[in-house]
Formats: sequence, C-alpha cells, structure tokens
Amino acid sequence: MSFSIDQAILEYGTIGSSHWTKVQYVNDATIVVYQPQAITWKEYRTLEVRMAVAVTRKDTNKPILGAEAKGVELKNDPPVIFYSSQPTNLVVFDGEPVLSPVQGTDLSFVVNTNWDVFFESSTSTYYLLDGAFWVSAPHYTGPWHPVTQLPSAFNNLPNDKNFTRHSAPLMCH
Repeated sequence: MSFSIDQAILEYGTIGSSHWTKVQYVNDATIVVYQPQAITWKEYRTLEVRMAVAVTRKDTNKPILGAEAKGVELKNDPPVIFYSSQPTNLVVFDGEPVLSPVQGTDLSFVVNTNWDVFFESSTSTYYLLDGAFWVSAPHYTGPWHPVTQLPSAFNNLPNDKNFTRHSAPLMCH
C-alpha cells in the first residue's frame, strides 16, 4: 500500500480547512488524516505542521498510528498600496467585469465589483454611481469623468428593490 500525506492534502484541500477529520479508502485499508497543527512559522515564510495519521487494514480492527511533519511554503507578499493626494474612490473588480443584462434595456449591471457599475452596450461605456453623482468611462479601469446626462436607458430600469436608488432622479455634474 502506498499513500502520502501530500496526496491527502491535495485531495482534501488546504490545511486549516473546516472539513476535518479526513478519511480515505486505499486498497485494503482505511486512512484517517487528522487536522494539521502548526509547529513553527520560520521567518513568516514556511509554516511547519504536524498531523496525526491512522491506518487500519481491512483484516484488523487495530489502527497503526503515526504522525508526519510537513513544511508548507507560504506566499507572503505585501499587498498593493494605493495612494492619492486628493479624495478618491477605490473601485475593485474581482477579475474582468461580469455583466448581468438588465431586462428591457441595453444596460448590464456589473456584479463583481464593490460599486454600482453599469455597462451600456450601444456605446461601450461604463457608468458608476458615486453617491448622488454619476461618472463614466470607456473602460472599466477608467479614466472616469463626470456625466452631464445619463443615457435614456436609465429611465427604463426595472421598478424593483435592486434598482430603486438608480432610477431616482440623481444629479449629473
């Protein structure tokens, strides 16, 4: 029988997962891997863990117990820091924009951002609601400029709780 702790980690997910204890059936044995416990965190780069393992062959009820120590290299890069000397909004997209069509309009709502962002397909323009003001951009990364007049498609937003604040008469710069 061959089985490795690396295989258990790959098959069961990341260390620290909330789904422990792990059980795997290999050939004629049951292998139980218990939740890893941190031992050291060398220079905040390599996390060393120890995990208990129990192997029980089908022909016996008595498990063979053991433990294995494992070093896991961690990615510990500092985060990107943004700075602006003037009031600024940080608009975050989780990857490329994911668009959800708004029924009855040529607008789409961007669902993977922390802001209210729309995309108008006829002009390939993004619109962002910044409080009570609208700004627009030719690309989701900007540059964003004040809107003087919203496209008429915004007048046709559905009258439901998702779009109540967008259909109210809001100011343009």
